[in-house]
Amino acid sequence: MAEHAIGVQLLRNMAYYIASQQEKTGIAPTREAQMAKLFGAELQQRIAATAVQIFGMEGQAARPGAKALRYQYLLLRSVANTIEGGTSEIQRTVIATRGLGLPRE
Repeated sequence: MAEHAIGVQLLRNMAYYIASQQEKTGIAPTREAQMAKLFGAELQQRIAATAVQIFGMEGQAARPGAKALRYQYLLLRSVANTIEGGTSEIQRTVIATRGLGLPRE
């Protein structure tokens, strides 16, 4: 839980940095925004998996109306979030080549 709390705070700080850079220059820092998108999508997936584990068996097969059902949906949705807007692997490649100037393999 502490790792997730740290991750959320880190993501919040990344968002503040992106907003401040955009305000200063008028241009959105795309490398940092891609990093935040990638980190946020994967953080959401880890948090959802932890929430489902906390609920135990009910977290895996919740009945309609149960609290755990919300976390099941969050877990399934978080997988889609790592695909939408470019898969995580594509995001990593873009960050490495365009953002950091690393050569393509």
